[in-house]
Amino acid sequence: MHLVNFLILVQILSCCCLPEYPDLTYHILFTKGVEAYHGKEWYRCISFLKRSIEDFKFFHNTLIKCYRNCLSIDHKANVEFPNFVFSAETDEYDYFHRHINNTLCLIKCRNKEFSFRPLNLRETIDDAFENFLPYDYLQYCFYKIDDIENAIAHAYTYYLYNPDNDVMKNNLKLYQNFTHSKGSFKNLELEYHHEFYMNGIQSYLSENWFEAIDYFEEALTQYYKKDNECRLLCHGPYKKIFNYDFITTISNIYALRLKCNRNCIRKLNTIPGERSDDTTYSDIDTKYLFLDDYLRSHYHYLQFAYFKTENWESAAKNVATYFVFDPFDDDMMNNKRFYLSRGFVNQTHFTPRQEAILYHNRHYKEALILNFIEENFNSQIIKRPQKKSDSPAIDHVLNSVVEIPVREKRHLWISSTKHQCTAKIYNKFYF
Repeated sequence: MHLVNFLILVQILSCCCLPEYPDLTYHILFTKGVEAYHGKEWYRCISFLKRSIEDFKFFHNTLIKCYRNCLSIDHKANVEFPNFVFSAETDEYDYFHRHINNTLCLIKCRNKEFSFRPLNLRETIDDAFENFLPYDYLQYCFYKIDDIENAIAHAYTYYLYNPDNDVMKNNLKLYQNFTHSKGSFKNLELEYHHEFYMNGIQSYLSENWFEAIDYFEEALTQYYKKDNECRLLCHGPYKKIFNYDFITTISNIYALRLKCNRNCIRKLNTIPGERSDDTTYSDIDTKYLFLDDYLRSHYHYLQFAYFKTENWESAAKNVATYFVFDPFDDDMMNNKRFYLSRGFVNQTHFTPRQEAILYHNRHYKEALILNFIEENFNSQIIKRPQKKSDSPAIDHVLNSVVEIPVREKRHLWISSTKHQCTAKIYNKFYF
């Protein structure tokens, strides 16, 4: 589905709630949790915020399911317009007919899954979830009821995704002094593709080749699944932008979606720092670890692991796949020459894996479009005076609820790690 759908759906699909409590959306639950925090009602704070996280995930997982199902339908076979004639002269009608049917499908899915949900779109609260702010509140509420294990886990999770938070950093140093705190430093939101990737590296370094292959293959499966889900959520909803003509509105929304798609790369390729058992918080800072070669490194690890298990054809296939992302890598060139010189495989075996080709081509085309927009449209922007609104922005109202004041001795904490993902430990063949 493209963009027209969300001009219609921007309000309809902006609601959510737990199935057993349809009126309690994560927006409401989060707001109530913050109110309980300010009122020092620690158990209510925990209850509301934990449920808000559950509902946030429930809503987005359900929305992904709706998008996936509706976008997979062949609407040309739809009987809604039985007399509609498709031809080369009616491409525009064909295009919008499909998207109108996509919209109808999404509305039906919403009515089925969210039939009793109130409309409630508050971008400030959505941003709070994207930045893991509920975990910030939760760690303190758990601390106030002396549940140190949960306090540490939630604080650690928050800091992993907000490594520049100095307050949390200082408080993590305090938490490490608590008795039995060591096992509580857990990332409660560790993504599957990151988990399998890191397990694969550990098996790789231990030369457990078959286990490494299993981990890296599963990491790839989870990566492409997560990428697809991330891109589905980029379909919207968006803010209303009806100030332009029809084609400009469509182009603006499409550009927003492309930028969101590109941001999926950053999300998936960024691993929050992990703490090793011998790490102390006084000498190590946790930072986001963005790996530009994160995806292609899977294929580099795999080609060597398959080589060590004498699965030459799979090794060659992963060499070829690595070239999709970096066609001039000297080390991999040497690997390919080695395989060919030893007679393990022939040139026909160096065929890239299909999922990598589709992924690379899609992102390459999107980058071309965004670069074109950047180069050609910015020069056409004319600054015009803006009319000030007489009414206060809703964000100002929400900030009075969401903003965290300076807190007593609030035991926020930081995580530190020496985790480097060993992304550059690639075995090279020079025989």
